[in-house]
Amino acid sequence: MMRAMTDRAGRREGARVPELEAVLLEAKLLVPRGSPDPVSRADLIGKARRSGCRVVGVTAPAGYGKSTLLAEWAELEDRHVVWVSLDRLDDDPSALLSLLATAFAPISGQPDLIAGMRGLSSLSRAAPRLAEAFRNSPVPFVLMLDDLHELRSLVCHDVLGVAIGGVPEGSQVVATSRAEQPHVPRLRASGDAVEFGAGDLALDVAGAEQIFAGAHVDVTHELAMAVTARTEGWPV
Repeated sequence: MMRAMTDRAGRREGARVPELEAVLLEAKLLVPRGSPDPVSRADLIGKARRSGCRVVGVTAPAGYGKSTLLAEWAELEDRHVVWVSLDRLDDDPSALLSLLATAFAPISGQPDLIAGMRGLSSLSRAAPRLAEAFRNSPVPFVLMLDDLHELRSLVCHDVLGVAIGGVPEGSQVVATSRAEQPHVPRLRASGDAVEFGAGDLALDVAGAEQIFAGAHVDVTHELAMAVTARTEGWPV
């Protein structure tokens, strides 16, 4: 009897695993809510959109508001937004391609896109297939990759470079990272990438005053200037 109860418990736990994986996957593909009183980055977003570049890199240490910028962009965007939050478990070329295909499938017009990633050589077949899906997208899109620094494998970055090569004119890939983004230098050289760094994301005095106001803290202009200088505009 005890064995039967254990078997039933094991089956229940086994049934919960796919459900849990589905919930976690859904969370990775949802655009996060922005902070209630963010300092608007609309000027940077507008510059990136007007650039016509296929790739936008946002690279800065933790606490500079990279994810907040992406969330604000997603709210302002009239093209289809494909959001992917990366973590260390995605640092595998097959897992990465499957994740990107899952995120892009709803707008791709290719119901077999996800299944098509399975069993294929990541670099020679699966990545080009995903690039082709990007190239043939029926609608313009913005693919947002948050926390790209979680990908440390050179193969993952090679796979990503191949996939990004298929992004058509009128669509963009926007990635945030705490470290240099390997796919950006080549595109920078060809004028097809725009980059924002810590200097672009650092707050000025007006931004600091906005943060204090949002927190209902009264400060003088002089104090806001002092805080901004002392923190070098580090938003966090």
